[in-house]
Amino acid sequence: MAVALGRCGDGSAVPELLGLAAHPDAEVRREVAAALAGIVPAGHPEAAGRIAALSRDPDPRVRDWATLALAELPDDTPAVREALAARLTDPDPETAAEAARGLAIRQDPRAVDALARLLADTDPEGPARETALSALEHVADPRTRTRLEWTTPRCR
Repeated sequence: MAVALGRCGDGSAVPELLGLAAHPDAEVRREVAAALAGIVPAGHPEAAGRIAALSRDPDPRVRDWATLALAELPDDTPAVREALAARLTDPDPETAAEAARGLAIRQDPRAVDALARLLADTDPEGPARETALSALEHVADPRTRTRLEWTTPRCR
């Protein structure tokens, strides 16, 4: 059901998806988080809170999708920023990269150091580095953006 609701891409599905957010099956929670990415309307604190809770899920794929959904929320609130900041040191680099991207979208200065770390320390061919690179378009300061663009991966 979560997959079907997510494919509709319609904000009217948000209440039904929120009802599945605490499902005992991690696969269902992952699909809920993925479905919520990009469809939550502005000014929906219940959805933001549920997505923030999913971003703390024990399953790394649930956390990753929920962090992506947080990054895509139209609202820029302290609660959203703090939920994103909490994921900057996630053991899953893709989750940390989504958190940094979400903070960069919001012009939060905590994104800069996280992006520098991700660009230097993650797999040069991996999705976390790709997400970090895509986040650079949101770095407003041209000098900082250029420095980050020129960050090379450390040898492994």
